[in-house]
Amino acid sequence: MYSLLLHPLHIPAILRQLDAIGAWEISDEALAGIRKPVLLLTGEEDCITPVEDAETIASHLNDARYIRVPGGGHGMMYQVPDQIAA
Repeated sequence: MYSLLLHPLHIPAILRQLDAIGAWEISDEALAGIRKPVLLLTGEEDCITPVEDAETIASHLNDARYIRVPGGGHGMMYQVPDQIAA
């Protein structure tokens, strides 16, 4: 069988990730309390993490550099590595 994956999927790990995503909550105040510089990258074509979510997070951070990556999806570090490196 041909597969594009280098390693088989581990379903229990994926289910734990989904649980963590569903349980994650952070307030605007908690984001504003972050006192370190933050680089926030988002792929313009990410179908898992919407661009609007990244924009909202960036707007509540005190020292954020927010970059929208054209053509980038959720795996943008593999899709457009040269843009990410730049």
